[in-house]
Amino acid sequence: MLIRCAVCGNESGSPCRDCVAQLVPAEPPCPGGLDSCVAAFLYVDGGRTLISSMKYRNQRQSLAWIASAMAHVLAPDVVAALDLVAWVPTTARRRRSRGFDQAELLARRVARRLDTPARPLLTTAADRRFSSQTGLSAADRHQRVRFRASSAAAGKTILVVDDVLTTGASLEASAAALWSAGARSVHGVAAAFTPAPVDR
Repeated sequence: MLIRCAVCGNESGSPCRDCVAQLVPAEPPCPGGLDSCVAAFLYVDGGRTLISSMKYRNQRQSLAWIASAMAHVLAPDVVAALDLVAWVPTTARRRRSRGFDQAELLARRVARRLDTPARPLLTTAADRRFSSQTGLSAADRHQRVRFRASSAAAGKTILVVDDVLTTGASLEASAAALWSAGARSVHGVAAAFTPAPVDR
């Protein structure tokens, strides 16, 4: 069965070779509280289409490739030290609406690539139940994002997976919760990084 590219629509895999070649590598700043943080590509053009097709239209044909790209950008020493893979959870409301949590889908695929257990270590705090982060300022994102972490994080080196890294608020809040639960080390990886707008 031919797989249609989520970016260009050609029946040659997703993403196809030409669209992969146009993805822009990302070098995000590391959010506070994380020991390291990487992202596979920039959230622009084809990269945005690739994530949006999965996140908003439940098109999963690119999932395996994205997870592989995320695993590939992790430093070997980070991979060697990992005990668990977790993810930044979406709100219960969004999960019910979409029928899935895109970060969980990515995390479980990344964990499989790394041969490391994936665990739901993080849950959203009450004040984030109805707050979408889309369109919020960096300050608002940092104020609204709160998580709780499972005691299973204690003593563990953990990789936290997110779909899109923008201000870093979600990963920073994830790290804070995991440190509070006794984590030994916390690293982050996102599929895509949103670059800062260019002043004109």
